[in-house]
Amino acid sequence: MTKILLLVALLVPLSVGAVDKHSPRRDPFFQMADAPKRRLAESAIRIRKGDSYKQVIELLGAPTSDQRGLPKQDKRRVVRTLSYYAVKWEKDLVNEFMDQLVDVFLDEHDRVICVYVRLSLE
Repeated sequence: MTKILLLVALLVPLSVGAVDKHSPRRDPFFQMADAPKRRLAESAIRIRKGDSYKQVIELLGAPTSDQRGLPKQDKRRVVRTLSYYAVKWEKDLVNEFMDQLVDVFLDEHDRVICVYVRLSLE
């Protein structure tokens, strides 16, 4: 049986007007509505290790960000990251404390290595 590599980070729900010391803004630059955010989470957990890029796009749609990188010299050679943002606090910056997203990591053959889900659902 294929093992599923899925990391789910549970976050304390954030209110829309919440202020955090790591974010200079009071409101996010972009915030997905609750129903689409829930669908994103439900679709993300259906992705399996070894799924193709095409299968990911069929499940999640077009990514917010599609970045290619150089492979590292180890068994888990991440060369592509597809990011699907549900909440983004700054237009052109990543806020690791406040942004909510799904990251899909692909290898050199565009096959899923793992999926990272960081969403807060109410």
